[in-house]
Amino acid sequence: MAGIGFDLRRLCVEEQGIFGRFRAYATAGLVAAGPWLVTMASLWLVRLVGGWFELEGVDRFLALASLVFAASLVTTGGLQMAATRWLADTLYRGSYGALVPAFANLFVVVGVVQALTGGAGCLLLGLELELVLPVTLLYVAVSLSWLAFVWLSLIRQHDKILFTFAIGGAVFLAVLFVLGRAATLPALLWAYALSNCFVVAVLAVLVLRGTEAPDEGATAQLRGLLRHRLLWWVGTAYAVSLWADKFVFWWSDGVVNVDGVPSHPLYDTCFYLAYASVVPAMALNLIHIETDFYERYRGFYGAVEGHSTLADIRARGEELRRSLERAAGVLLRSQGAVTFVCFWFAPQLAELAGLPPFAAHTLRLALLGAFCHVLLLLTILVLLYFDRRRAALRTTALFLIANVFLALASVAAGPSTYGLGYAVAGLGALVWGVFELRATLDRIDYVTFAQQ
Repeated sequence: MAGIGFDLRRLCVEEQGIFGRFRAYATAGLVAAGPWLVTMASLWLVRLVGGWFELEGVDRFLALASLVFAASLVTTGGLQMAATRWLADTLYRGSYGALVPAFANLFVVVGVVQALTGGAGCLLLGLELELVLPVTLLYVAVSLSWLAFVWLSLIRQHDKILFTFAIGGAVFLAVLFVLGRAATLPALLWAYALSNCFVVAVLAVLVLRGTEAPDEGATAQLRGLLRHRLLWWVGTAYAVSLWADKFVFWWSDGVVNVDGVPSHPLYDTCFYLAYASVVPAMALNLIHIETDFYERYRGFYGAVEGHSTLADIRARGEELRRSLERAAGVLLRSQGAVTFVCFWFAPQLAELAGLPPFAAHTLRLALLGAFCHVLLLLTILVLLYFDRRRAALRTTALFLIANVFLALASVAAGPSTYGLGYAVAGLGALVWGVFELRATLDRIDYVTFAQQ
């Protein structure tokens, strides 16, 4: 992602005027969160179009889609983290011919495993047989898309990736309009599953065409995925923590459909809006923060590998620390301003989303929680840059545990506290993560040599 960030930073320098810079930052926002935004927009339009045509089964469709996305992230979160590390190690060794075989092998394995587990999960939920196949197909397609994203960070064809997702969403909506009032729940699921299969197929082609030809000795190197057990735990814990409060609200205070699939439309909608509000932070991280930090990061470890003097290494470590402090200041000011504006206009945003007036309070708490959450995410990523896996795991586990118990407390306390548990859990984990990161930076020279 730092490589993409350098391309976008050059675009910011080359573009002149306020509109040019806006275009550059908008591109960064789409790169950082474009596929997620397109997906959420398509689901929101399903609700809107369903209201126009008075379609039956729209709520069940949205509940199933949310459950599929949650399950796919939880089951592949650890694999994504370990695969990212394996990919980095492979590139460092210069084994470029290993990229295609590894992707192909994982693609097949993940597809088969997710097909079996997805079908079993559908049967355990008691879904009708006509829904099992499209839901399982959607689950497999979404899971494979997360895997493809790991390899797509290499080829930097973000425009083609976004265009692919846009086409997939447009095809799905076109089918929805063609079906009109005749759209049934199975038809909606088949249309959405097949549009996601189209997206995954194009992403796989982009990966295969954007990497070098394979070599014969690449397959065995995939065993390295199993060596990164802590990264598996970090990735899985983070994916579960992302959905933990939603799980609690779905099963404790949500609406359970006839097939046993729960949902909480008010809580879910508030948090989808809140997550959209932190896109500016992701764009800033991609253009300025990660690139500036990465340059200092490479300078520090380059000095270590180049056998520089201790004074030079410590000076570069100080530059690295100051770079992160500047990045934190930029994020707090920029994202803080966006969150404040959304917080102020929360009643209007809730009304636009079709929520009742009292949902503005939940939306405001969700906005504060998302603000802390995106800062927490970036803190965990920086900890992993320094290979502080246990510190990242402690921080993620704290967020997970706090999110579960505080969500349960929010449900027990009533609607006036919906979202408060998530915000407090995010803030507490963020403070802990900052202390972990500060302790690392204060003794970065010792940590670097002690880990060798």
